[in-house]
Amino acid sequence: MKITSGRSPPLQHFVIPNFVLRDGTTLPQVQVAYKILNVQNTKIAVSSSPSNTPNFPSKVDYMDCVDAQYQLLTALNIEKVDVMLGFSMGGQVTYHWLVMHPSYIKNAVIVCSAAKTSRHNIQFLEAPKAALESAATPALGLRAFQELYKSLGANTQSEWDDVVAGGNYDDWAAEDLLALTGMWQSGDIGRCISNMQEDQRLEHALQKIEARVLLMPSETDQYFKFYVSQREAQYIRNAWVEISSSAKDTPWMNDKIGRFLASNDDD
Repeated sequence: MKITSGRSPPLQHFVIPNFVLRDGTTLPQVQVAYKILNVQNTKIAVSSSPSNTPNFPSKVDYMDCVDAQYQLLTALNIEKVDVMLGFSMGGQVTYHWLVMHPSYIKNAVIVCSAAKTSRHNIQFLEAPKAALESAATPALGLRAFQELYKSLGANTQSEWDDVVAGGNYDDWAAEDLLALTGMWQSGDIGRCISNMQEDQRLEHALQKIEARVLLMPSETDQYFKFYVSQREAQYIRNAWVEISSSAKDTPWMNDKIGRFLASNDDD
């Protein structure tokens, strides 16, 4: 492992030699960036990504992320995860964890996410994806990407930049954003299940989950609809659903998550 400089607290990198992706591609070396247990997905530049790794495939899915993260946690001698929390795409990673390693996680909190990316969501992402693919230069593509996103949850471009993007997307690589968008569009925990009809896989995958799960959708989220979380919860053996309806939801979320975890103190 190595620690990067210039960050506070610093990111650490776990190096995996000869990492085999689900499509059969073998990368001589993959780095998984993490901070405490805040693991960064591949394709986000701080971990191995198209922009920083030669011959990195453009298509990598959530199962590859889980495979790499599992090697990281086992290398750290972590035998079981008490709580795993994920938001949006991180929530989809968490869902894949719950299906691929059902006995490894005791509790999961999934915020504004879904077990399967909806057709609406897939189409919604086509516009910013097309902006990147059709731009004359990467810089223009990133600008167009920002323009398409600026009204999604923020009143102005600068508000989005400051609060969400942390200085906007100017320092992102277009190929990383394209790869992330593709991974998001292909999100489906049913793909973790084989030897079963496709229309039965999602339900079966949800039924495999052993952890206690708190689903926290937003009432106004247009990416991950709250009623999808309600439907998914019907197939998870021990699921809670709490729907956020306020922009000032941090205290509310802290309270709900605290109650959820406290209810399991005796386990």
